[in-house]
Amino acid sequence: EGKTVEYEYDNLGTYNLNTITAENDVKILAPGTEVNLTGTTVAGTDLTLTADTVTREGSQNIDLRAAGMKLQVTKSFGTAATPIRVSVGERGLSTTDLNTGSIYLAAKERDLGIGSIISDSVVEISADHAVKATTSETNIKAAALRILKSSAIGTKEQNLRTEISGNMEMISDGDIYATELGTANVKNIRSTKNEGKVSLTAAGMVNCAEGGSAAITADNITLHATAGSIGSSAKAMDVEVGSGTLNAVADRGSLYLTDLGNVMLGQLQAVDKIVFKAAGSISGKNSAAGMAAVTAANAEITSINGNIGTKVQPLKTKVSSMTASAAKGSIFLDNTEKSGYLALVDIKAKEDIQIK
Repeated sequence: EGKTVEYEYDNLGTYNLNTITAENDVKILAPGTEVNLTGTTVAGTDLTLTADTVTREGSQNIDLRAAGMKLQVTKSFGTAATPIRVSVGERGLSTTDLNTGSIYLAAKERDLGIGSIISDSVVEISADHAVKATTSETNIKAAALRILKSSAIGTKEQNLRTEISGNMEMISDGDIYATELGTANVKNIRSTKNEGKVSLTAAGMVNCAEGGSAAITADNITLHATAGSIGSSAKAMDVEVGSGTLNAVADRGSLYLTDLGNVMLGQLQAVDKIVFKAAGSISGKNSAAGMAAVTAANAEITSINGNIGTKVQPLKTKVSSMTASAAKGSIFLDNTEKSGYLALVDIKAKEDIQIK
């Protein structure tokens, strides 16, 4: 115990760290070694830990507790089976720029604020509370990201900013707000909150989900591709929208989207093409004049088992070319917001077809 506690290890090997308490800082500098946490290390201010590998054992609920943490490992910080249990305060958790190892952590007691985590491997987080950004820089840069549990991820005002070269997984009991600086390779982003929201911004988005499951699931989904497309002609982005709405914009590309049930559209917008398919019925949210649900040069809209629009409220579109299919229902479209002619490429329905 003390105001500031510093340990430095020169010899290679494994070092067991039991209980350490400091009023101010704790510095554990053990490059090239394995640090095995067998008790709780507490720093009133900052905790710095450098090692080759960090592991844990014992029944302690918290391994590391501090107002702020700075980590550096060359191999791994915890494992998938035994993540390091941390409690981080308002100063947040970061790694050094030299960190190359994988990060496996379980955040306990309070929100996990992330400054900047860098890894050449995977970053895996399980949080009892929210995962938040404490800075406006890139918060997580890694080969893969898995946030397996949380009460919220990011906020509307400050998205969690990522740069992930591989697959992304984010699961939360609350809302998810994330911005990927490159292409988002989406394996599983899911909010289980009633009326919850997933808001994802990226240069482009690729569907990396497996087994026919939805890549993105929430009551409300908002997607924004700033430089490319969402989904592709080879593999659409599979989403599952609950009781809310689906909004998607591709500033410089196309939208290829599939919803696994009935869906309410807010706004789908693309410079080039929109290819949208739903297992159930497709409807448009009530909106002011000029706010079409589907806006693009060309649109292909398919309902497998339901209707497209309704007689009372046709689906508002703003396109030059339309392909539509409702093999088991009707099609009701309103394209009056678009001036000029509408090219009807292929319109098929089992029952009624009405186009304005």
